[in-house]
Amino acid sequence: MPPESAPTPSGSLGPASPRRTPIGADRAPLRTSCDAIERLSAVPLAVRATAVDAWWASLESLPLVGEPRTVDGVDCVPVTFATRGEHDEAMVYVNSVTDRHRENVVPALMERLDGTDLWHLTWWLPSDLMASYKIVHGAIPRNAGRARPGWRRIHERGRADPLNGHALVDPLGEESSVLVGPHSSSHPAWVPGDSTRTGDPVVVRELAPHDPYLDTVRPVWLHSSAEATWLVVLFDGEHWRLHLPAALAEWGRDDVAVAMVSSVSPQARGEVLPVPERAAALVEHTVLPAVEEATGRSWAADRIVVSGQSFGGLAAASIAVRRPDLARTAVAQSSSFWFRPGIEPVRGACEPGELVESLGAGADASTSRVHLTWGSEEEDIAFVGAAFAEAAYAAGAAVTVREYAGGHDYAWWRSGLLDGLDHVLGEGPSPADPTVASS
Repeated sequence: MPPESAPTPSGSLGPASPRRTPIGADRAPLRTSCDAIERLSAVPLAVRATAVDAWWASLESLPLVGEPRTVDGVDCVPVTFATRGEHDEAMVYVNSVTDRHRENVVPALMERLDGTDLWHLTWWLPSDLMASYKIVHGAIPRNAGRARPGWRRIHERGRADPLNGHALVDPLGEESSVLVGPHSSSHPAWVPGDSTRTGDPVVVRELAPHDPYLDTVRPVWLHSSAEATWLVVLFDGEHWRLHLPAALAEWGRDDVAVAMVSSVSPQARGEVLPVPERAAALVEHTVLPAVEEATGRSWAADRIVVSGQSFGGLAAASIAVRRPDLARTAVAQSSSFWFRPGIEPVRGACEPGELVESLGAGADASTSRVHLTWGSEEEDIAFVGAAFAEAAYAAGAAVTVREYAGGHDYAWWRSGLLDGLDHVLGEGPSPADPTVASS
């Protein structure tokens, strides 16, 4: 990990580092029992289905969360997932947690309560975990995740939990439910409630600049006000434009304009974002000219923040450390610092990639500032993220790190984005005095 320093002027970057889900020899979370299911299983078989009907009708929400307990040194709660139906099988997919044993999905299969159509599974999960999940119905290949296409089919077949009121749209464009642990934390702007904003409303505009690399229109969704003095360039705009405008209103930062940049397509995303020169050209020649025309002003590099997740996080970090003349600050989440052209990462054996190597001897990032986040459930990303943090710090950048209880997941990226922007737009470390804080 990068060297630690005294707290930044803004204080701690967050709570103590979360601990990942305790797992067994099968790499799955540890199973436990649920009192409610145990009581139903004790009901005589002849009337058990009726008892399940009554219990189901009484439920206010799912999953069920029980009393906390320390499990393998981690503060955990028993989480019970449940579904109903005359299915061959049912399975729970929890983002990044189930991925650990995706070559053998048996530990994620739900049990059917005899004499009923109730399926259930109870795992010990960290009490601060925030993670998206789906329930998959029907016959499930045991080795579904051995190859990428098979695992993608599991994602496509999964459905949101109808008794969970917390949901998000996942990268496939489908709805996923969100598990919100009792000790998890959300940025206030993502919590439903009355807006406390005053002044002019956020202006929403869809820009249509031409992307010379793709030779096509690349939509940019701009949220701005007349008072904006900061510009945030945010990749993967198709996702963010669905929910971020309401959160921006709750956030109440009239001094911040946000340009959400379309990926155009998964193929275009993979061609552009992980390649530093292409990502920088996208911002320099497509995004900024369109935003400057729309806002009627130019934006200096020290007033621009680039941000993204996964490949978008890699793009944001690469711009900040290699093109500080374009944008000096990045909020990079779960970044793909393993990336090398033409090489697929091997789970459990990721190595730092091309961008990390480029920050070797002689690199100068002394005017750059990077705020890094990753999830406790994504060990590979944390490993290469720490390598990048160390290399960027050695090159002179101001680097801060925060870990969240979660996986490779919009469930916490949403709060992490605004937490990170609060940090870098507030009293963060000065680019002239590089420091690294880890929390």
